[in-house]
Amino acid sequence: MNQKKGTISLLTPPACAPHYKALSDATVHDLGLDYLCAQITDKKQEQALFLSILSKMTDDPAVTQYRSDVFADIYQKEAMCDEILRILDQINFLRDYGSIGRAHEDTKGVWDLMHRLDELKDYIQCVEAIYKSLSDAEVHSEGLFCLKAYIDDLYHDNGFSELKKDIESLRAATTDLRSVTVGINLNDRFEADGIGLISINNKYFTKSNILGNFCEKN
Repeated sequence: MNQKKGTISLLTPPACAPHYKALSDATVHDLGLDYLCAQITDKKQEQALFLSILSKMTDDPAVTQYRSDVFADIYQKEAMCDEILRILDQINFLRDYGSIGRAHEDTKGVWDLMHRLDELKDYIQCVEAIYKSLSDAEVHSEGLFCLKAYIDDLYHDNGFSELKKDIESLRAATTDLRSVTVGINLNDRFEADGIGLISINNKYFTKSNILGNFCEKN
């Protein structure tokens, strides 16, 4: 549960490495933690996560204060909480069912490209929505301040803005898709040995002058 470099935790203060003591199975049962987690969510994966958190205890006062402050911020700002939960549900859906981050074959087609562009656009919109939600809310806890700073750095990072422009340009091109340009590799016998997408075009393909007359005669 220690915070890793480059990540934000709402459970553990930055640069803090508290000692956790795992509750025994008997204690977990006596406290009814599994029942409590089942009342919070009906998703087994989330139940296991909550149970893992609740069954690891620490007496570090810094952790207690940190979590209490985060809880107070979330509890007092219902609109912000609802909006972030909605965004996180969308991110979880993209993570579980999306294609980004998964291995892809070289033979994937144009539809797959357009689908991936839509997913990237959704990720960008999620970052923008979290940024706006945290910017509009007056937060006081260290945890949400850290999250707010992290999202702010990401939102204003040059790589993020360039990615957003590239995605918008590609989507604009695919919206008016009329043809694609492909490249075909040939073996020693001039047989097709592989194909790849070179460009997507907003104009229909026109007859090429190369061997054009020959092809028409045969």
